[in-house]
Amino acid sequence: REEIRRRRRKKAFTSSSSTSMDQITVDFVLPSAARGGSSSDSLLQLEVAGNWTVEQVKAQLWMKAVALNFCPDFFQRLSPDHCILLYQKKGNICEIYDKHQVFQTLDCIRYWRALKKEAGRIQLVHRPQPTDESLQYQRYLNHLIGYDVTDVSNVHDDELEFTRRKLLTPRRIELSDRDPKLYSMDPWVTRKQLPEHLLTKVNNGYILVVIHVSTSSQTIKVSIDDTPSQVLSSFFAKTQNKRVLLGIPDNMCESDFVLRVCGREEYLYGEKPLQDFNWIRQCLKGGEEIHLVLVTPPDPELDLVQKEDWAQVDDCTGVTGTHEQLTITEKDHERVFTISMWDCNRKFRMKVLGIDIPTLPKVPDFAVFVEASIFHGQQLLAQERTTSKTFNEEVLWNCWLEFNIKIKDLPKGTRLNLQVICGKQPQMPNSRGGSYYETTSGTCCLEGKTKNRVLYYVNLLLIDHRSLLRQGEFILHMWKMPEKSEESSSSINADKLTSATNPDKASSMAVAISLDKYCYP
Repeated sequence: REEIRRRRRKKAFTSSSSTSMDQITVDFVLPSAARGGSSSDSLLQLEVAGNWTVEQVKAQLWMKAVALNFCPDFFQRLSPDHCILLYQKKGNICEIYDKHQVFQTLDCIRYWRALKKEAGRIQLVHRPQPTDESLQYQRYLNHLIGYDVTDVSNVHDDELEFTRRKLLTPRRIELSDRDPKLYSMDPWVTRKQLPEHLLTKVNNGYILVVIHVSTSSQTIKVSIDDTPSQVLSSFFAKTQNKRVLLGIPDNMCESDFVLRVCGREEYLYGEKPLQDFNWIRQCLKGGEEIHLVLVTPPDPELDLVQKEDWAQVDDCTGVTGTHEQLTITEKDHERVFTISMWDCNRKFRMKVLGIDIPTLPKVPDFAVFVEASIFHGQQLLAQERTTSKTFNEEVLWNCWLEFNIKIKDLPKGTRLNLQVICGKQPQMPNSRGGSYYETTSGTCCLEGKTKNRVLYYVNLLLIDHRSLLRQGEFILHMWKMPEKSEESSSSINADKLTSATNPDKASSMAVAISLDKYCYP
């Protein structure tokens, strides 16, 4: 919640900004120095337009490097997708990760502006390849899930990898702040006050504790307010003359040992009083003796985390928090880079290009059409369909479908559901065909007299994890609709259960659609 509040307090990237950043001067450090070039020829300065996306900046950098013949064996052999952009901030290396982000909204721009730098510096490096160990681990996760969630062509969203990278920074902070010993022993404590019925079982605030060492044991009287380290000090003070008998080496002291519960992998460790440890309370509740073992602490090295060699990602998504920050009302349109969907007053539409399947199902003399529905949860918001055409391996429509819902009324979580539906070819001499835009009433009349059956379905979330409306062309591999028997209802709403596409691209039905492209995300 604090992160959301912090982002909402950030200043919107509009004409209200005090400094004009239409053109941003950036020095790019190219990888030529690593390939034998001198340090002087590895710098390339580029004037970057503030409203370019990161992807466009990389493309412009590539074109300029090729035109100036910078390291030709590198730039002519590879593409921009083979490289990543890094910059340094407060001693940390950060990656400009989101290729769809508007360049001026990057956190590094704010950082350079705060330092009053005339030109920022970004390093272009080869994209690191995943290790065999990480690939094997991901394959294991995919096996457990039953689906390759890292395949962007399947899920049409890099949300998983994006979230992994965004969590890297808090993860590193947590690891750096972690007490290795406290983490390895993980004491089970509580913050609640000791209940009255347990206080009555404590003799003037003192309890007896039996500490076992090898085959010997020693009972000592300690306060319930003593910490485990104080208990160890009391034990070593009382057994000062028994160290040889107990088998405790002379070169070891109480700081070299910890207390473990007998018969359990549970430790009494830390600066909490004994009364806060759940095991002590459990023994008091049952009237049992408290038996502990003097042992050496576990090795914290066994709990070391395997770290991915990733750079931290840019700290800003480029999406501000409120409609007031994004609205184009009373703002210079040339200085707006991301607009609010609430300003989009036109109806949502999509273009159905066609369908394609390698092997035609056994449905002879059938007509086929595509039905597109917009859902929010189980609620149907709008629905349109194409005209019917003869079912072949490839069927083309190239028609626009306009839905009776405005873009500004699309809620987050809106799902576009596409279904390939077949029915018997209507025997009518003047049947209407071809593409259409304005209405589907004619099609409904044709298919209203036939029994239609859903063959394939697929879903696509219209608003991605960045809260941006999707745009551009998509090829979606569809799922086969399960057969629904009269006795079973297991297939009911099967078309609403997943927003992922069919990973079996070789044999599945594919539908090609095109969504409107916008000047601003």
